Parts: sequence; C-alpha cells; structure tokens
Amino acid sequence: MNKLLAFIVFMVWTPVALAEGAAKGPALTSYQLLAQVPILDNGRVKPLDTYARNLLIQFSGKDLFERRPAIAWLAALLFTPDTTTDDKIFLINNPDIAVALNMEPAPHRRYSFKQIKGAYPKLLELSQAAQKVPEKERSIVESELMRVFENARLYADLSTEFIFAVPNANFSITPSAAQAVHLPSGRSAFSFLDIALRADEIHAATQGMENTAAAQWTENQKQFLRVLSKMFHTALVYKDLTLSVIPDKHNPGLWISPWDAIATHFKDKDTRELIVLWRDMTLAYASGEQIKFDLAAQRYLETVRHGLVKGDRKRLDKFSLELMYHTWRPFLTARIFYILAFVFFVASFLSARRLWYRLAWVAIIAGFVPHLLALVARSIIMARPPVSTLYETFIFVSLVMVGLGILIERVTKQWLGIVVASISGTALLFIASKYSSEGDTLKMLVAVLNSNFWLSTHVTSITMGYGATCVAGILGHIYLLQACFKKKPAVLHNTYAVMMGI
Repeated sequence: MNKLLAFIVFMVWTPVALAEGAAKGPALTSYQLLAQVPILDNGRVKPLDTYARNLLIQFSGKDLFERRPAIAWLAALLFTPDTTTDDKIFLINNPDIAVALNMEPAPHRRYSFKQIKGAYPKLLELSQAAQKVPEKERSIVESELMRVFENARLYADLSTEFIFAVPNANFSITPSAAQAVHLPSGRSAFSFLDIALRADEIHAATQGMENTAAAQWTENQKQFLRVLSKMFHTALVYKDLTLSVIPDKHNPGLWISPWDAIATHFKDKDTRELIVLWRDMTLAYASGEQIKFDLAAQRYLETVRHGLVKGDRKRLDKFSLELMYHTWRPFLTARIFYILAFVFFVASFLSARRLWYRLAWVAIIAGFVPHLLALVARSIIMARPPVSTLYETFIFVSLVMVGLGILIERVTKQWLGIVVASISGTALLFIASKYSSEGDTLKMLVAVLNSNFWLSTHVTSITMGYGATCVAGILGHIYLLQACFKKKPAVLHNTYAVMMGI
C-alpha cells in the first residue's frame, strides 16, 4: 500500500487511536542516549538528534519547540503521539492557504496537526491539483501547499512508528486463550508485538483449521483467527514507513523501519531484540521511567553497533562530534561576536579611546575561532571539504572574508579589516541561516560533486575567489563612503590600494 493510501487511512481511521492505551506519562529528563540512536536518512547514517533537528526545522522553521530540544519533541511524537496533536509546529507561510483550508490565520503562522487534520479533505484536493502542475511552472502557493501536505503525511507516518508496542483493543482475547499461547496474564488487550512474539504458539493452536468445519472451531481458535486477521490488515497499512532505524542484515548498508523489520526479518534474533527494545523504550517513556528507558536505549545502541557493517560503524564513531557540533551552535556564537565587533567600531566614533579598537580585535578573533572550528568539524563528520551546498558555500565564503579582514587589519591597523570582517561575517552567516531551514545541511553529495579531489581543488579555489571578490566589493563601498565624508587623500589611497591588492 503506497504512502498516500496509508496517510488517507490515518486521516479517516486515525491510527493514533491505537495508542489509546499509552499513558500520557511525564516526559523524560534526559534524551542523551536516544539522541545517539543511528538512523538512515537521505543516504546518510546520522544521530537521531540530527534527524530530529532537521525534521523540526522542516516543519516549523526552528530547531526548538517551546524551548525544548528537537529530540524531546520527536520522542513525544514517536512514543506518545496523542500528546503532540495540539503542538503548533506546521509553518504555513502564506495566510491565503490557511484561509483556503478554513483555518483562522495564526499570528505566528504555525498550526497544529489537529487543525490540519480537520482541513484534510480540502488540503488533499488542493495538493493533488498542485501536483499536476509541472514543477517548473508551479507558483509559490502551489509549492507551499505540497510542502504542507508532505509535512502532515510525514507527521502521520512518524506517529504510527511504535504503536505496535502499545496494547490495543483490536488485539483483545480472553484470559483462557491468552494462557493457551503463554501471553502475559492479568490483561485482555495486547499489543501487535505481544501477538507477534507468540506467533509459533498461535500457529500451533490454529493448525488444521482450514481442514475443519467452522462449526467445529474452538472459541480460542476463533479468537486467534480474528486477531491474526486484524494483524494482517494492520501490517499492510504500515509498510515503507519513514523511520529507518533497523539495519537490514540481509542487505548491508540498508536500513528499514521497525514495522518493515517485523514483517520481513522478525525471525532473526538480533532484529527481534531491537524491536523488543523499541517496545521497552516506548512503554518506559509513556510511564516516565527514565532508568528503564536508558537501560533499553543503551542495550539498543550496543546491539545495533554489533550488527553494523564496517563503514556504518565508522560513521557511528563520529556521532559524538556531530552531537557536540549541534549543541555548541558555533555559527550563532560567531555571528554574535562579529556583531559586537561592528558595535565597537561604531562606539569608536563616540569616543576615541583605544579600548574600542582592542575590544573589536578580540571580538573578531572570538568569532573567527568557532567559525573555523565548526568548518573543520563539518569536514571531519562528512569526510569532505564543506563547500558542496549553498548553506556551506555561504559559511565558507564568510570564513574566507573574515580571514582576509584579519589579514588587512594586521597590515593597515586602521579599522579597515575589522569593518570588512564584521560586516561580511554577520551578513553571510545570517544569509546562511536562512538556507539551513531547507533541511539537512550535512547531507550526502549529489553524484556530480561526489569527488573529494574536485571539491578540494576546483570548488574550494573558486569559493575562495567568491570571498575575495566580495571583500573587494565591500572595500569599494567603503572607499565611496570615505570619499563622501571627505576623508584625507592618504586614507582614500590606502583603501584603494588594499582593494586593488585583494
């Protein structure tokens, strides 16, 4: 069943209702281990924390939700999805779309899944109409409609990833039938996984039914047949889901969703253990039991690592650096210091004290160091120079420009390099932050760029040329401003000479 049909089933039948048995327990206090869980996304094995950040940016344009880290919000969506339906995380930039969907335009342009679900028939109709328009001919509104629909579909997929772990009334059998196949005692409703783990016993209990008249079936056999029928139809709906967190042992390098792992490789001991550990994490999260959750997550990480191919195991070794990179927010830190440097420059017009110059120097260096270290970290994480996307181009060019500004200031010692560095660092990192909202900035390369030789030589050289060109442009504007304010010829000559040198 394709994803669109699965989404329609979700909207009509609301599979989140399968999680009715899950308690709305308190949130966990730590997501450190969950953040390290590997997931295959866009061709790259990455930490679940990175996936969560990219997902929340894709949905809402931000990597935090109500000051909570993205991994905390994703955990709520995965383990207790019914607690997130009122979260206003869907960014709809065009208010006309909200009006067309009969939703009241929100002041912050963000809407909840409950609101979008209520407008689903209209959203489906409009998105299908937009899909028929050739991609190059689509208007901004049509593209936005399709983006909102795809985000809602993705949310729906993720909300059903672990409902196999939650007891549900659809899988209810009497105590006597449960005892016959060694299901846990003391309850009548079981989870999809509870039944799957007793598949051999249920098969033995139903063996020969096809050769027996229905009137001769026992009550237990009738219950088993009903439950198996519901399991079959449930498994058909939840195929090819998004969360590829289970390594496919039969296809090294491929990862699949828990539902697909249950359907295809459940007899494999390691795969079955991973599924059970996801069940344990789901139930521990729902009841707010941090220790049980961490024990299951730690065991999960150890089991996954043991079964990985060598290449994927090496990627896991870089997870700690990638997690630190995201937590550190180096480019925001750099941008703040570049802004401070420019503020100190402006302050120098109000007071001629040498202190402002020294503070500006310190601010530029304090911004340049995390800027440089962040690019080094990206190079290590991806094993390639950081010049392959528009986002990376802006942060690399800004580093080149700040470096040239530092060099200019070392030579001239007249604020010229500090002004260049502060303006270029601030402006280009601000522009880069807008491109980060498009998705994963640490994504795999397209085939035409998949060559470290050309990235390290041709592309890097040209990108450095962009930086030099932009610095020359800023110097040209500074020269014109100095001429307008009738600066001394010596000052103008110095600016002109530096511009021509660059």
